Amino acid sequence: SSLLFLAQPLSPVQPFFVAGWGGGALPCSGAEFVTCRLSFFLAELKRRKVTRVAFAYAVVGVGVVEGADIIGSPLGLPHWVLPSLSFLVITGFPICLILAWFLEITPAGIRRSPDLTPEQRATQPLEQWDLGTWVMAGVALALVVAGGYFAFLQFRGPRLQEGLLAIFPLENQTGDPTLDHMGSRASDMIAEGILRLDDLEVVGSDELEQALQQRAEGETIRDVAARFRAYVAVSGGFSIEGDHIEFHAEGVDVETGQRIGSLNASGPVLDTDSVLRDIQSRTTGFALLGRSGVVDMDGLGDWPTYEAATAYLQGRRVYQAGNFEAAVPHYREAHRLDTTFLLPVLSQVYVLNERSAQAGPGIWEDIDSLLRFLSDRSSRLAPYSVAGLDGLRAELNGDLEGVLRSAKIFERAAGGKVGHGVPIAALAVGHPGEVLEWLEDFDPFTLMFAWYPFEASALANHWLGRHTEALAQAREGRSHFPQNLLLLRREIQALIALGRIGEIESLLNQLETIDPDEYASPGLVYYRVAGDLAQVGHDQEARHVAERALEWYEFRDPQRHRLAVAQSLLLAGRAGEALSALGSLIEENPDSLPVRGVLGIVHARAGNIDSAVEQVRWFEELGTPYLFGEDAYWRAAILAHLGDRDEATRVLLQAHERGRSW
Repeated sequence: SSLLFLAQPLSPVQPFFVAGWGGGALPCSGAEFVTCRLSFFLAELKRRKVTRVAFAYAVVGVGVVEGADIIGSPLGLPHWVLPSLSFLVITGFPICLILAWFLEITPAGIRRSPDLTPEQRATQPLEQWDLGTWVMAGVALALVVAGGYFAFLQFRGPRLQEGLLAIFPLENQTGDPTLDHMGSRASDMIAEGILRLDDLEVVGSDELEQALQQRAEGETIRDVAARFRAYVAVSGGFSIEGDHIEFHAEGVDVETGQRIGSLNASGPVLDTDSVLRDIQSRTTGFALLGRSGVVDMDGLGDWPTYEAATAYLQGRRVYQAGNFEAAVPHYREAHRLDTTFLLPVLSQVYVLNERSAQAGPGIWEDIDSLLRFLSDRSSRLAPYSVAGLDGLRAELNGDLEGVLRSAKIFERAAGGKVGHGVPIAALAVGHPGEVLEWLEDFDPFTLMFAWYPFEASALANHWLGRHTEALAQAREGRSHFPQNLLLLRREIQALIALGRIGEIESLLNQLETIDPDEYASPGLVYYRVAGDLAQVGHDQEARHVAERALEWYEFRDPQRHRLAVAQSLLLAGRAGEALSALGSLIEENPDSLPVRGVLGIVHARAGNIDSAVEQVRWFEELGTPYLFGEDAYWRAAILAHLGDRDEATRVLLQAHERGRSW
């Protein structure tokens, strides 16, 4: 109304006056035109008591909705009542204001509010609201906005209370009504177990039973749970086959309707108490995992016992603290306590896979054994879990294309781009174009390692010869993660490829201010940069950077980094010293593939042909499983330094076919 009033056009014959509602003119002119009209409009709102009506309506309306919210559950009101009431209150507000403008309540009844006569309009004092009137109007507006927001939330769905569970009586599916009490007894035992956990509550069983009896046609268990604001609904049933009783239950996320796990428990009818105790323990274990953030239990086997869930969470806490290897015994104990609980087995596989590069080939025997165990139970796993395991199986078989296919299936099963498995697999196969396609329109900050998409994009562009784009990606990544060593290495790599060697010195100087992380160290970056320079013929610069790598290692336990020191010595043109550094390493680690490989390269560079060929022969005779082409890779490297390029290329392709990542 105010906008319409202020927007009325000026009459051409009344340049300094305005025709008001109901006839007459207002003495509004010049610069005071808008202020004059607003003042008159405020005076009319006050005269017609619109502000009082708005305030009263807002207070009463919000009070009615909040009151219905409080008493709705005890009275068993259907879920649609509250949002419908909120909608009516909000819709009625503008109608109420319009009626208040045109009508007034008098002792003689409701009548139309009289318009001012021309004489009254000419002498009408222009209103300036006092503080109290402005406060009243502001409170009314705030209440309306709050009510609108509340109504919006109501239409989105019920406001659920996290940590509140609705444990419904298990349905009697035996056909014998005398056993109805068994369902209530089971739900009571489940509730008793859950209440032992801190921060968890359950809806009263009597209230739930009453709500089930009174629910409307078509109303589901989820709808009833939402009425009580429960976050999770647990329901199920029981049946008897011969002398055995079987219980089954499942949990549902009330907000999304997604199933979040299930359990099945059975035993002799004469020992029903033991079966019920098992159900109580498993439901409590399920609730314990949910409270701890493990909310997606569907497709990970049955709900675990409370003891198994406790052991698993101990391993999870150890893992999250960064002690990966120490987590494995806890996962093994969790599975020993409950062999139907598959999550700790999956966790073992992923932890062992993460540590495989450091632990060596032997760890793959454990991974292979666990994968065989899970493959026999794949029907009980979620699709994305099966895809993840298929990827590991492909990796175990050296099938890098299979790893990439599984990564794509995993993403489809998980509902979108949820990790960095696809770009990692695509780089391993040598498909940089797929990396860039995957990263298009992707927000890297949705990943735990948000820096990785920038590094992957820089490397993919580098492989495609798009060095300017690679440089841009590396620099954008470093603008967000200035201390990331891998991104710094990619920036330097792009500059070298572009021939801008003079620009890398300042970046190398920054390495002295960056601490090592689990993926790289300044010494490793120095060494890699030296290799990049040597590849493009900048031998003098390569030796200079290799010397800087040696300086870095010298002050940081060179004994611990002897292999890296030997490689840096080789790039610095000090092959004899590199041989000396490798002498003790080969004695301590005679079966280490990297040590043998670097030793063969150093012999080749030093002109010790027979010794280099001896290392090639050692790799050829290896019969160790789970090498994934690593043996062929080092053979190819030694052959390349011996000058046998054709054979080196053939063996390098063989390494890739066996699973060696590009």
